[in-house]
Amino acid sequence: MTTLLLDRPELYEAWFPDPDARAAGFVADVAARFGAPGHRLLDAGCGTGRDAAALAARGWGASAVDLAPAMVEHVRRHHPAVDAAEADLRTLDLGRTVDVVTCLDSTLLALHDTADLLAALRRIAAHLVPGGLLVAEMRNGAFLLTADAHVELLAGETERVRRFDGVEYTARTLLHVDHAAQLLRRRRTWTWPGGGHTEHTAWRLLFPRELTDLLDRAGFDVLALFDTPGPRTDEPWHADAELGTALTRDRLHVVARRREETR
Repeated sequence: MTTLLLDRPELYEAWFPDPDARAAGFVADVAARFGAPGHRLLDAGCGTGRDAAALAARGWGASAVDLAPAMVEHVRRHHPAVDAAEADLRTLDLGRTVDVVTCLDSTLLALHDTADLLAALRRIAAHLVPGGLLVAEMRNGAFLLTADAHVELLAGETERVRRFDGVEYTARTLLHVDHAAQLLRRRRTWTWPGGGHTEHTAWRLLFPRELTDLLDRAGFDVLALFDTPGPRTDEPWHADAELGTALTRDRLHVVARRREETR
């Protein structure tokens, strides 16, 4: 999928700021907590590369891939410590392995078909050393079918305005669940002085048990599934945080270890 923010990396970072590098801190703490075998990392669906760059600053050997050419070019231009490449996760082949693969902000859910999801997870497993960790974060499909979701996320159109580089951007966003297709669909209308357009995007909704099964088929053992805390939750993350396993919140976090032998 392509959107205004994927084509405009600087605007993306202004729209979704992370001044405290919460996402990178989350990854580093999870890797330490669950015993990553080393400090070589691949950020799959890296976006602007700021998470990989923050981890590189912490001493990680960081590489990154994304499907959006503008994002990859941004990483190469602004974060030379990160080895960035344009790649599709379903056919990923970098010719090397790492100790941790991160897949944050619902990157996996851009793949709508189960066969594509499984192909991507198997390619991720192929890039991990045995015992390496996958750290993923995404929307929680189970939450999106509850009454709470209709109050928090699906109640109606939302509006957000942000000024960037002297231009005021307005985004009007409407989310709804397509039950038959098992997708979270989004209509977002952008306007700015002299321009605007409407985008239609969607994300696959995975239920916790469904995700666990896909990971097992791809050669992973699931170590943890939790809803809070995380980099995009209200609860602050810290290294010894108690993990919420009721899975009744919007975000789903998974930590999985690659088995010695993949299937």
